[in-house]
Amino acid sequence: MAELKLVYSELEDASSNARKVAGKCQDYIDELDRKLSQKWSTVPQTPLSVGNQRVDSASYYVNQKKKKLADKKSDYNTFADSVDNLIQNAKDADKN
Repeated sequence: MAELKLVYSELEDASSNARKVAGKCQDYIDELDRKLSQKWSTVPQTPLSVGNQRVDSASYYVNQKKKKLADKKSDYNTFADSVDNLIQNAKDADKN
């Protein structure tokens, strides 16, 4: 019969680091909101449509970046949850 050796501390580190990265993704989303997204409304409309299109375009790309960061945050949290489940399942198997 094969044997699998898991080092719980390393798995716990992987889970913890994934949650830290997820937190950094949220921090970046918050920073984009604070520095850019909340300021779009303060940019005065210009009579030239090109100027307005540039603000709209910039807003679009920032929102796309925020969506990608939110997806990554979710992925990292899902990974951390999966690692935590693995740890718990392994500990339960060890007890049995």
